[in-house]
Formats: sequence, C-alpha cells, structure tokens
Amino acid sequence: MKDCYVTEGGQGYFECRVKDARTKVTWYLGNWKEVEIKPEGKYDVISRGKRRSLIVNNCSSDDVQAVHCVASYNGCTSTADLVVGNMEPVHFVRAPVNVFLTKGQTAIFDCLLSKPNPIVSWSKNDITINESDDVRYEFITQGCGRSLIINDVTPDDVAMYEISGLGGKYTVNLVVDGGTVV
Repeated sequence: MKDCYVTEGGQGYFECRVKDARTKVTWYLGNWKEVEIKPEGKYDVISRGKRRSLIVNNCSSDDVQAVHCVASYNGCTSTADLVVGNMEPVHFVRAPVNVFLTKGQTAIFDCLLSKPNPIVSWSKNDITINESDDVRYEFITQGCGRSLIINDVTPDDVAMYEISGLGGKYTVNLVVDGGTVV
C-alpha cells in the first residue's frame, strides 16, 4: 500500500492486492491496529478480484493515522499513512540510540522529529507504557524533541523500547549491568 495524501473533505483511497481472489482482508486504523474498520458511514470497503480497497470519505485532520490491511489466511499486513491537508508526514531528524548502564543510573532515550506537534507513543517489549505505569518513567516533549527517561534503572528494565507515531518508529535497547535484551 502507498501513503495517501488528500485535501480536507476529500476522499482517501487505499488498495492492496492478494494472491487469491477469495482471500478476505480486514482493515484497521491506528499504530497497533486498535480500531477495526467496518464498511459503513465514513468507510467503504471494496473487494474486486485480487484487489482490496478502502475508501475514507470526507477526510479531516482527525483521520490522520496509520491504515492497515491484514489478510485473513496468513495475517500478512500492509501499512500506509493517511495524511490530510498540509499535514506533511513527520520524520525522525535524530533517532534514539541504545543505552548501556549500571543499576541505579538514569536511562534517557532522546529523539528529534521534523515537526513539533506529532503524537507519539513509547512501548517496552511491544507493550505501550505511560507515566502512570511506573513512577520512574518520565515523558518529555520540548518543541520537536521527545524523550523517555527511566530513573533508577534495574535489570528488570532491560528491554526493547520503541517510539512510534505517524512518521514511523524506532526501536532501541536498554542494557543494565551487562544484562541482555529479552
């Protein structure tokens, strides 16, 4: 699938191709496929031969997000972004890097985005994390910069951490006291 760029009020169109004309697909919205799209109202789902299409009608800035097409027989996924109006896709100017620490130190994962307002989320081993999950977590937003701070690290913090949003994603590792990533 290709990213779709539309004007406010326009129609977004996504297409994926399957190997067999009988293959069913499911369409989802969100970075982690959290919302299944039903063919009603704002959304039209079309199946013709080996083509599967999704049409997003009357697009607005609220519709800017990742769109996923998932094949039912093997779970293969194709993903693209819906970009509305002049909302140029965000990209990483500086990516976060792996961090190697000893117990009790502070881990800081920093990155710089091309725009100041994108919504991003952080995850630990593919599970979204929030400040309320652990008092040691801090999430900092300063202009185009985004940071995840983990205070007083322990071997339990050894993991893969990921920052993701409309502009893509980066995965980095935290290693504590020579521990290995799980």
